[in-house]
Amino acid sequence: MTISHRRVGSVVVLELSGTFGAGTAESFSTTVQSMLYEGRRAFVVNLAGVTRMDSTGLGALVAACGSVAAAGGRMVLAQLPRRIQSVLAIAKLVTVFDVFDSEAEALASLMSETPRSDVVSSAVAKTIL
Repeated sequence: MTISHRRVGSVVVLELSGTFGAGTAESFSTTVQSMLYEGRRAFVVNLAGVTRMDSTGLGALVAACGSVAAAGGRMVLAQLPRRIQSVLAIAKLVTVFDVFDSEAEALASLMSETPRSDVVSSAVAKTIL
């Protein structure tokens, strides 16, 4: 998997491509943690290029969402391929993540709202428990 990132205002856009799983999830987690350390609190994870995601990749997304929320930020997902949408639905995680059809919609959401860390943290906690 490759991860590229760019900033759009105060939002970090992470573009993922390839297989998101056991061999690549740690790289994603490290990238998010590094950005949090730099003080970034708003993230769009663009999954348009992800061809496959396993449970480790899904776990990394949930953990990153929790870390961002704990830091007072917000992470949203954009452009999920149909296969990845199915994985989220099967795992009953559709309500944990804010999902947008386009990156532009995701960016607009983050730029127009204050972080909803309490809502995300609560949803992640309920899913994990």
